[in-house]
Amino acid sequence: MSKAGRLHGRRAVVTGAGSGIGAAIARGYAAAGAHVLVADLNLDTAQGLVAEITAAEGVALAHQVDVSQQDSVDALFTYADEQLGGVDVLVNAAGVLRRQPFLDTDEESWDLVLRVNSLGPLLCTQAAAKRFIAQGDETRGAGKIVNICSTSSRQPTGDFTAYAASKAALLSLTQSTAKGLAPHGITVNGIGPGIVDTPLWRADALTLQDRTLEDYAAKIPLGRVSLPEDLVPTAVFLACEDSDYMTGQLLMVDGGMVMV
Repeated sequence: MSKAGRLHGRRAVVTGAGSGIGAAIARGYAAAGAHVLVADLNLDTAQGLVAEITAAEGVALAHQVDVSQQDSVDALFTYADEQLGGVDVLVNAAGVLRRQPFLDTDEESWDLVLRVNSLGPLLCTQAAAKRFIAQGDETRGAGKIVNICSTSSRQPTGDFTAYAASKAALLSLTQSTAKGLAPHGITVNGIGPGIVDTPLWRADALTLQDRTLEDYAAKIPLGRVSLPEDLVPTAVFLACEDSDYMTGQLLMVDGGMVMV
């Protein structure tokens, strides 16, 4: 792991970092020199990733979090204060996926998906932003927030009603937060992945539909589904000083699925 990378010395909290996109970003941040707090509902997977990062001479800690619960989010950021001395970057990568067409969408699924995918980023962003403002450390920058949105933020599908609504809400939250925090110099941007080969997608999408990843790949202009690692360069860019004059933007990293 690089000791003098683009994120050297920055303190990053990555939610949903036990697997999938969040784990790839946590690895990438550590490789770029950040000190990473790996936050996940599954503490075992978070600790496993920390062991991997540490073995590669990176700096990482693990903490369990339920991003949909205020008390759990508060505990996460208190831990970051105590162990990292503060926070410079937040990545909201925690998410859930439920395949339910519109007429089959029930209240339980709606509440779960919206609480994790939309309320969770709100609670975490509020906690991080308060710390960014209080720190006021010009040598580190004012603070960076990166939200993992989706192609569904711009182009929803009928089979994932609650998920599409939650990701559209996250895009709107990204942009409204960017405006609200701009006077403090804090930047807020999103990444829009398409179909990513993650445990989440395999568990909640492929198993419920008679399709394979190859079926989806055939409809993507670049001819393949994404790997979590495909998102890492963009996530690093949005967390470093190279993106200081960018806020409220959604960068599509989707193989050309949505062209805007």
